[in-house]
Amino acid sequence: MARRVIWTKKALKEKIGIIKYWINETGSSSYSKKLETKFRETIRNISDNNYLGKATDIEGVRLSIVSHYLLFYEIKRSHIEILTLFDSRRNPTDIELK
Repeated sequence: MARRVIWTKKALKEKIGIIKYWINETGSSSYSKKLETKFRETIRNISDNNYLGKATDIEGVRLSIVSHYLLFYEIKRSHIEILTLFDSRRNPTDIELK
């Protein structure tokens, strides 16, 4: 059974920042639209198959890879919470989940 997915304010802000960055960087919304589609597909797959992503060292937190981005999410009793999006090309010590 598919669970409802909720984005934290932090994760939503990061996603919007990523989309805007690529629009500004490329001068087109084409890549941003493709990336947004990949995010949606991944979220839909996670909603249907909660344990699809890789387990992390933090209990209940899993990650899924979307292009160059790590999507961290937590499985809650009634929903799935998207915690953060992190560019995998950055320093991993900069990851903040909450």
